[in-house]
Amino acid sequence: MHGLLLAVERPFLKKFEGIKSAGFRALRIAAVFFCVTMLWIFFKLPNFDHALAYLAGMFRPSTNPNPTKLYYDLALLYSLPVILQHLHLNSFFERRLAAWEPYVYGALAALAYLEAGPATAFIYFQF
Repeated sequence: MHGLLLAVERPFLKKFEGIKSAGFRALRIAAVFFCVTMLWIFFKLPNFDHALAYLAGMFRPSTNPNPTKLYYDLALLYSLPVILQHLHLNSFFERRLAAWEPYVYGALAALAYLEAGPATAFIYFQF
């Protein structure tokens, strides 16, 4: 799948390198993040049919009367450090938020521990 995406991107690389817009760069980052996230589903789930059903469920309206917004918020919270790193706001954070850094890392570590998921073997150990 990775090779397929590289083959699709290859003809456009010269055109993409010529565009120096920050908005276009953000769009490219978002596209890569989306593709990697969607393709990870195929590695995480046990079989291809299950992965396709999972993907279909993500983009189809649910009949659940109480959608779990908490999961979306946690996903955004977990991906926030990666998004901020790609936006190159380091100088902003170094100056203004330096005092909050230990608390942010502590909260991130606590959330990672509390939301660790099931105690099953990681995918690389299943092969």
